[in-house]
Amino acid sequence: MEKKILLMPTLGIFFYLTLTSSAGGGAKNSGVDGTKATGGGGCSCHSYNTATTVGIELDSAGLPVTSYHPGQSYTIKLTGTNTGSTTLPYFGFQVTVVKAAGAGTSTAVLAGTLGTTGLPASVRYTSASTGCGIDVLEQSSRIGATGSGATGSTYNISGLPWTAPVSGTGTVEIYACINAVNGSGSGGDHWNNSSTSITEAPSLSTMIENVSKDVEVSVYPNPFVNQINIHFDNAKVKNHVTIVDLNGHLWIDEDIESSTVINTAGWAAGIYSVKINGSGISKAFSVVKR
Repeated sequence: MEKKILLMPTLGIFFYLTLTSSAGGGAKNSGVDGTKATGGGGCSCHSYNTATTVGIELDSAGLPVTSYHPGQSYTIKLTGTNTGSTTLPYFGFQVTVVKAAGAGTSTAVLAGTLGTTGLPASVRYTSASTGCGIDVLEQSSRIGATGSGATGSTYNISGLPWTAPVSGTGTVEIYACINAVNGSGSGGDHWNNSSTSITEAPSLSTMIENVSKDVEVSVYPNPFVNQINIHFDNAKVKNHVTIVDLNGHLWIDEDIESSTVINTAGWAAGIYSVKINGSGISKAFSVVKR
């Protein structure tokens, strides 16, 4: 009888710890990759339910972006919503970033670096060494929903730091999950996961090089008589053109995208300055009217 009395509290403690072990982070306490970045089963001890939505946003200086510049610092924002009828006033989450190649499988490779300091409240960094297979940022304690937890309540966490990988890494995938919970164990909880692609932006030097290689400007004939032609090869945006004579009189002041023919029959003979400015273009020509 005494053994039974001692056994029941022990079993109660065991089940309580089992049901609540993920409250401080599924990767830290249970070795679970809930994001599915490594192809795992998600938050397996909770119920998968699309009634909990998951939105992922990469921010630069507070503004959303869809591409990254190698080595630059960003933050990740997660936004979930309870679209179901179950009241779930708390939540936990996980987020990680992997290379596109192998994403969602056991061969997934971490891309860039998740922050370990300056983390928001109730957030921890957990490394792959805990057994979850990938470095993640996750909750260190359950987080309150915005609202009562009823339908329409939201689950928001932002300011999750990430440093982009080196040049040449290519497209990366942000994987995340949100587990909306009732706070009484795993029963009745709803989790869902999502992912989004972030492309690698070309470097500034590459963009300037492409502009200088691709865009060519021709001003002809020179000398000219009754007309002058201005032509752009591969121009992607309009460029501003001004033509001024030696007395400072402005004859042309307009935007030109590809090519144009200018009637110069009424112009006086002399020297004219043609200036062209645009995206990556700054050119000047001297032409003569006969």
